[in-house]
Amino acid sequence: MYILGIDENGLGLTNQTMLGPLVVSSVGFEFQEEKFPLDIPFEFKNRIKVCDSKELFKRTKKSYRLLEDTALNFLSILKDSAIDNFDLRVFKEFNIEKTLCDLEGFCFFQKPFNLPLWKERNYFDTELKDFLNQKGIRFIYFKFVLLCPKLLYNKDKYKEEAIAFAKIILDWQRSIDSDEYKVLCGNIKNYSKDTVENWWKEKGFLFDSERIEFITRGDKKEFVIGLASILGKYIREIFIEKINRYFSFYDKDIPYCSGYGHNKKFYIFINKVKSICKKNNIDLRCLLRDY
Repeated sequence: MYILGIDENGLGLTNQTMLGPLVVSSVGFEFQEEKFPLDIPFEFKNRIKVCDSKELFKRTKKSYRLLEDTALNFLSILKDSAIDNFDLRVFKEFNIEKTLCDLEGFCFFQKPFNLPLWKERNYFDTELKDFLNQKGIRFIYFKFVLLCPKLLYNKDKYKEEAIAFAKIILDWQRSIDSDEYKVLCGNIKNYSKDTVENWWKEKGFLFDSERIEFITRGDKKEFVIGLASILGKYIREIFIEKINRYFSFYDKDIPYCSGYGHNKKFYIFINKVKSICKKNNIDLRCLLRDY
């Protein structure tokens, strides 16, 4: 039996100004039992944790390290080696779209990121893989869709999120080549499954509806949705780090920006980077969502 979990990170509220991309991420497993054997919250060796990413990540040094440790250990299973470079070994290999976008603009890729960013060292913990094997589980799939602000500008972000879900499901079907699967998705706002399926049909995506389930607060209830959320959170935080490092190179006094417009630092950051964007011919729509 196969199972796929899908969730998003960086969606924000309905009219909230946001910095950086929306990440829709997914994880897939093959397992032997009737029911997937791992529940949430899940902890392994006090440094790998799968739960609601908002509970895991609190913007402390400890939570950055826990987020990165969890993400890199699972990704290392897929690569069968430690992951040491984000741009070459994560972004280019697991991004369904392959490129950031098909538009000319600023994309923050001038300096490749070596990993780890926040924890002291990086290594492939084979004990996690052995534990999964003992449970009759194989971690076989991770893919994500990254939507930069320019691709979302003046669009329905919930509909774009749904289309990203569909692209992942289609890729998943091709990768397993089996009808013995189910897909668990984090709920898209408060939209019904029928609404989402109609959006898919408009774009020519047709799926077996019985195999797909949308779960409200799924990252709190299902392991596969929780892990997808954590891996998506890790990728989004790397992009936020890229953005902050880029602009701090031009102005050391720019405060660190978390990407969400809910405090004064966010708006100080935005006001300061506007002049840098103008000088470097950067379209603000590549940086800010619905600015």
